[in-house]
Amino acid sequence: MIFPKPVIGLALAGGGAKGIAHIGVIEILEEEGISIDRIAGTSIGAIIGAMYALNPDIYLLKQKIKEIATTGAYQKLALGKFKARKGETWFDKWVNRFQEGALFTELLTKNALLSNEETDEIFHHIFGEKTFDDTKISFASTALDLLTGKDVIMKEGNLWEAAKASTAIPAIFPPVRQKDKLLVDGGVTANIPVKLAFDLGANIVIAVMLKNNPSPPGKLNTALEIYMRSKELAQIKLCKILSKKADLVIKPDVEEVHWADFDKIDFCIKKGKEATKKHLKQIKAVISRDYLAYKKLFGKHKSL
Repeated sequence: MIFPKPVIGLALAGGGAKGIAHIGVIEILEEEGISIDRIAGTSIGAIIGAMYALNPDIYLLKQKIKEIATTGAYQKLALGKFKARKGETWFDKWVNRFQEGALFTELLTKNALLSNEETDEIFHHIFGEKTFDDTKISFASTALDLLTGKDVIMKEGNLWEAAKASTAIPAIFPPVRQKDKLLVDGGVTANIPVKLAFDLGANIVIAVMLKNNPSPPGKLNTALEIYMRSKELAQIKLCKILSKKADLVIKPDVEEVHWADFDKIDFCIKKGKEATKKHLKQIKAVISRDYLAYKKLFGKHKSL
């Protein structure tokens, strides 16, 4: 029996600035001559995935990411206000702002802390009017529909709008209205889009997981702290379940990077490269015809 050539898919997880590590992962794969045939992305994974799918050149991708961080559109987002001060957990940051009353008032009177004007500008800057039809690598992203509770797969239309929906962190970024849907960050329910990568036609999927362990718990003295801690733990558990369907999971060591800390571009890329180099032997094993034959014959992953 002759088995087909492996079709390699990447499932790029969400995680804010941690997701810059995806670039490091792709860079090593590119250096090793490993072609990527399908890309599925959630949140920051949707942004990086779409950018690379449009122009599969790692050098240009790194240049573009660094250029974006210096634009007026990015500066207007002022993401630094969401970062915790040194020695302070991000839970403390939110609690302090609640106590001051400013954040509480904003959350009661607006659907998000950032405006459509601010977010539209940055996504237009990144993608212009490019569509899914312009991608050179088959690509799709995920979002969550608040009205139906269903995951929504985006694989047609404008890339900027799909990226905006997939990265719409509830309460921070505004939800995206799309016909009869109200879309937010796909990371809420499908932070590692392994199934989507398979649905795109991949028969081997490498997933990149950005958060494997809980952050420091903080004081856990307030209702908000307890709620946010519970939400974080639930998402980590869900990610581990979703990642089990991948043939291989790469976990860059970016736990210390805050989701809004886009000043650590070089650090995150370095961590992505390091994690991928550690897995090169396994990567080359899972993209082999022998591994694919084992999967086809036995219907499960082969132990590596």
